[in-house]
Amino acid sequence: MKKFAFFLALMLAPPAFADEPVELTFIANEGVIIRHGDRAVAIDTPASNSYDETFALPSAEMLDAMTTGGDPVGELDAILFTHIHGDHFDAPDAAAILLENPGRPYLLAADQVVDAFIEAGGDDDHALRPRTVDGSCETVDQSECRYTLTMPVPHSNRIALDIDARPLFHREEIEHWTYRVEMGGVSILHLGDTQPQQADFSIWDGVTFDVILYPYWFLQMPEGVAFLEAHREARAIAFHIPAAATDAEIVEALNGAEYLHTEGETRILSE
Repeated sequence: MKKFAFFLALMLAPPAFADEPVELTFIANEGVIIRHGDRAVAIDTPASNSYDETFALPSAEMLDAMTTGGDPVGELDAILFTHIHGDHFDAPDAAAILLENPGRPYLLAADQVVDAFIEAGGDDDHALRPRTVDGSCETVDQSECRYTLTMPVPHSNRIALDIDARPLFHREEIEHWTYRVEMGGVSILHLGDTQPQQADFSIWDGVTFDVILYPYWFLQMPEGVAFLEAHREARAIAFHIPAAATDAEIVEALNGAEYLHTEGETRILSE
C-alpha cells in the first residue's frame, strides 16, 4: 500500500513554555485534549451519540469549556476528527466551538466530517481536508504532503507543532484518518476506531511514537497486539471503553494495561 501523508505545521510560540509538561486530558470515548503551555489540540470531541448509552458523552461543563476556552480546556489551536460517527463527532457543537472559542481553532477532518460541519453552520475557511488523489498525498488546492499554516501570535519566536494524518481502515464507506501529533518534543499517535484485522499499518512504517492512544479492542485481536508490540518503546494507553465498565472490570479485561475512562482525568506525557 502506498503511503499517504498530510502534515499540518502550525508555526506557534512562545519558548516560555518549553519546560512545561505535555498534558493529555480525557473527555469521552476517544476524545482528548493535548496541551503544551498555551497551545492545545482536541481530537474526536465533541461527540453527540452514545449509541444507546453504550458510550459516554462530554458533559455540559466540558462542552462549555471547549467553547469558551475555560478550564480545563483553554484556547484550542485545532480540532481533529478521525471519522464521522456520532461517538466521535458532533457537527453543531463543533461549529459552535470553532466560532466561539477565543483561539479560533482550525478543524482537520475527512470530507464526510467537514461537509457535515459546514452544513451545520461551520466556517469553511477554518476547515482543512486531508485526502488522497491518484496515489499521491494532497490537501485541498495543494498537491503537496506538507501544509504550513502560519498563525499570528504576539511573540517574536516561533516553534512548530506537527500534525500528521494517515488513513487506516475502520469500516467500508467511512473515511477514517489516524493522527500523529508532535508537541513539546512528544510524538502522540491517535488510532481512532482502526480495525486492526483489516488495517495496513505499513502506512506508519518509519515513524516513531512516544505515546499510542488505541481502542481497547486492539488487545483482543492478534493484529492489534502485534502492532503495539512492534512499538514497545511507546507508552500505550487504551480508550473507547464502554461507559458502564467498572475499574475492576477494565483492569481485568486489559490485563492491567493503562487506560482512560473518566472525564477530566489527565496524563503527563513528557518527562
